[in-house]
Amino acid sequence: PIQTAEKLKQQYGTVSHESYYAINKKEVGVPLEYSGGEKKVHTYSLLEILRPRAQEILELLRDDIITNRLTSYMPAGLVLTGGGALLKGLAREAEQTHKMPIRMGYPQYYFEGPDRDLPESLQSPSFATAYGLLAFGLSRDEKKFHTEQEVSLVQNVYQRMRSWIEEDRK
Repeated sequence: PIQTAEKLKQQYGTVSHESYYAINKKEVGVPLEYSGGEKKVHTYSLLEILRPRAQEILELLRDDIITNRLTSYMPAGLVLTGGGALLKGLAREAEQTHKMPIRMGYPQYYFEGPDRDLPESLQSPSFATAYGLLAFGLSRDEKKFHTEQEVSLVQNVYQRMRSWIEEDRK
């Protein structure tokens, strides 16, 4: 099942041999929902599946950067965001592919007011891009460039995301 595969990827997935050796489980049981029981899966199988996909994505990104002549805009390197950035060993693989510094991007808080603390459920690279775009759209300095309709749309999206987070806290 997809949910089980995602959970395995998050817990034991890696894209480098160094990261694989740090995993303390070399075999995990996967429940077989359709017939009951359990199948033993070697965690090395995850490396064999994830590593080529990660390398392919990193190479496509490198090719796009070169094709669009963007390297000069990245003197400090690249920032990885999204859930995939959490894959063990990905930053190191990216550094080898791109020959530049790579770091993980985490959401940073940009708002003023009583609710200044960023909820723990948002403190992950998984939410960095979406959160950064919302913060940019809601920042006071940028509001003057938007119509009232655009500002209310951004505020509506922000309120919706906030309600999801509050539901997760319960």
